[in-house]
Amino acid sequence: MGTPPRGTSGTVDDGETPRQAPGASEGRPGPAGRDGLSQLGRNPARITLALTSFAGQHAGHRIRIVTEPLWPGRSDAETAEVMKHEARYAERAGLPADRRADLVLAVSEIAANTLAHTAAGGTVHIWASGPELICQVHDSGWITDPMAGRRRPAPDSPGQGLWVVNHVCDLVETRSGPAGTTTRLRFRLPGG
Repeated sequence: MGTPPRGTSGTVDDGETPRQAPGASEGRPGPAGRDGLSQLGRNPARITLALTSFAGQHAGHRIRIVTEPLWPGRSDAETAEVMKHEARYAERAGLPADRRADLVLAVSEIAANTLAHTAAGGTVHIWASGPELICQVHDSGWITDPMAGRRRPAPDSPGQGLWVVNHVCDLVETRSGPAGTTTRLRFRLPGG
């Protein structure tokens, strides 16, 4: 099996953009410690304990730790668990069932691209911000076509997934360059 990405990070929620939690600049990349998830392994119980400890160390701050690592070699069952995680969070945030299905489809497509086109895997974050549910996927890939997913591809060509993602989400934002790609999938919550 592959090695998980380094440093799944906890975030402090300022209402819009998750940012690295206090203390991260002191050599601690987040709740997984200096060596990231590779030190904790793949056991969800160990990861959960580390995340709980991290939250306790930042009492008094508004902290959300909603993240799932993806890496090449992760089993289909493990990848499916990421999608279930995102759907459960979306349900708690109030996203209707039909839109949760769209969220799972979109995250699955972006995650599949991450696993197919990068060697290092990626990280999925999800959070609610005002009237929206936002799911962010970051990986080490670089999308050089600024219109990727914005134009309908020919029926027999690759790239169908990004096009579908752009149609099932309320907004898709992609930032890509030599340092990697960050894709934000936005879904309006009821009443938003």
